Amino acid sequence: MLHGLGGCGKTALALEVIDHLQRGLAGVPRRIAWWIDARQAVVLDGGLRALARQAGLSREEASAGWAADALWECLARAPYDWVLVVDNVDDPRVLDGPGRLAAGTGWLRPHAAPSGLILVTTRDGTARAWGPSAKLHSVTPLSDGAASEILVDHAGTAAGSLDAARALARRLGGLPLALRMAGSYLAEVNGMPGAFRDPHTPTDFTSYHAALDGPTGARLHPAQAIEETWRLSVDYLHAHGFPYAGSLLDLLATFAGAPIPYTLLLRPTALAGVHQEFAGLDGAGLWATLSELDALGLVDLQDLPDSLPTASLHPLIRDASRSRTRVAQAAHLLGHALQLDDLEKPEEPRSWQAWQVLFPHALALLERTRDADLELSSRTPLAEAAEMAGRYLRARGLPHEAADQLQRVLAVRLEFWGPQHAETLSSQQHLARALHDLGRLDQARHLYEMVWRNNAELQGAEHPHTLIARHELGRLLHDSGDLHAAHGHLSAVLEVHRRVRGEEHKYTLAARHELARVLHDEGDLRGAQDEYEQVLSARGRLLGNDHPRTLTARHNLACVLDDLGERDEACRELLHVLSARQEVLGEEHPAVLITQYRLGRVLHARGETDQARSLFHRVEETASRILGAAHPQTLKARDALRGLTRQSDTA
Repeated sequence: MLHGLGGCGKTALALEVIDHLQRGLAGVPRRIAWWIDARQAVVLDGGLRALARQAGLSREEASAGWAADALWECLARAPYDWVLVVDNVDDPRVLDGPGRLAAGTGWLRPHAAPSGLILVTTRDGTARAWGPSAKLHSVTPLSDGAASEILVDHAGTAAGSLDAARALARRLGGLPLALRMAGSYLAEVNGMPGAFRDPHTPTDFTSYHAALDGPTGARLHPAQAIEETWRLSVDYLHAHGFPYAGSLLDLLATFAGAPIPYTLLLRPTALAGVHQEFAGLDGAGLWATLSELDALGLVDLQDLPDSLPTASLHPLIRDASRSRTRVAQAAHLLGHALQLDDLEKPEEPRSWQAWQVLFPHALALLERTRDADLELSSRTPLAEAAEMAGRYLRARGLPHEAADQLQRVLAVRLEFWGPQHAETLSSQQHLARALHDLGRLDQARHLYEMVWRNNAELQGAEHPHTLIARHELGRLLHDSGDLHAAHGHLSAVLEVHRRVRGEEHKYTLAARHELARVLHDEGDLRGAQDEYEQVLSARGRLLGNDHPRTLTARHNLACVLDDLGERDEACRELLHVLSARQEVLGEEHPAVLITQYRLGRVLHARGETDQARSLFHRVEETASRILGAAHPQTLKARDALRGLTRQSDTA
């Protein structure tokens, strides 16, 4: 484990180790190297499962809950030399995975591979976090000699003597990040025409050192050296036509420690409304300022395929720059982003690329609502964005995370809006949906009923919010087995939507779909089939054949076909739905598990017992891990496996 202060060069050292191992000796095969970024738990999990595939596991094995066990068994038998780097593990708990890292049962663990190496970079150097088998290596600031060479490499020989570089390196505390920023600054200054330079602009190591020790004060703590270094670079940008650089950097530092989707959050029109200091900043000026900040190493701009452009700040810069006074400004930008046509509702798959990078900032800024002295007008967009982040987590099949987030949003809205406000009722509604997904039906029913009654009292019985709450209550009553009550609620909701909104409005189609589920369970199979076919046709035209709501209707139609005895057709439909859901939603989404379970039932009825057992095993394991051991989906898969075992025993 390489541990040390942020900016001390842990990642660079890991790269050097990889390069050294890859070169090897003459006649020695090159090692296979894997590199995984651990700054975000979702990215880490995906990277480790991709590694499992590269190491030889099948897609099913790499997606399973026991993938960590299989991965290390596979690597222990690997006929090649390998090295695995897990970078930026700021919180070792993200490596617990299916077990506990410190106990040797997490994603990383002691291994028996004779020529394998695990290299981790982290700020946490406590032995208890990593377990007794970890070898901890502290990465300290560079020596004066090595640090001065880095300064010269970045700034060039025109910036002064090696002795002057050594003195400045010592002043900067030997931190590679500070050295790179100072060297890049001097290279930038010396690369411009002399006539354009201000007489007081530092141009060499000595004058730069003197500027650091000038009126702003000279404090030798490395973190302060970082702050003084980048502030000097900001002053340079201010003096050379980029007056918004410092304010923009401070504003970026207010967001979470995750890549910032600047094309969503930094629209010039939104910035102009934040504060008068941004009033003259247009699109061209904004892009030029961001580019200059990137050139001086103050931000890292990324524009990767299949993702939104992002800007990242080093943690030390962010920590030194963030201010409580700018939380309201960040809230304004977040609220503006929510109104953009580019950003659709988080339930829409087209929006997921944007919400993937936006939701960490919505979550983090909500946590700062109590720390900052915000007016209600600033708290409103923060709560709205955080609620939408919770909805995104639910749409992506993460109900536990969604419920936790929506609980936090509800607590904030109860505190600042009160129990009868429309915003509070919205939070209760979305929380109820997440609890419903988790199988916590009693809690969800209580919230649905409360939201329904309060919305009816505040806005009327036929208001859309009232009808949505009643619709969800009917859906839950169906899932609870109270078909008569569910039929009554859903029929009443459908009547209003048909009368007010028409046959093909999304609310009307949703009510028809849920009523078809009730008809199905009441035994009216032909009635349910007719409704599903009409809903499926309309959703296919309006949303597309692979939209999640279209696939839900197609799945349920296949279930009716199965119960009608048309098993071959049901099997074909379920296979199509399963493939499409896996493509759109991912391998472990709860909707995928539902289709896998039903397909297993159809295969069992067709006599394909081994294939059915494999599906039931997969559903039971994944549902237990994702949804919980007592979740209805887990229990159904477990019961199906027991039935197959009993059938085998009596055969």
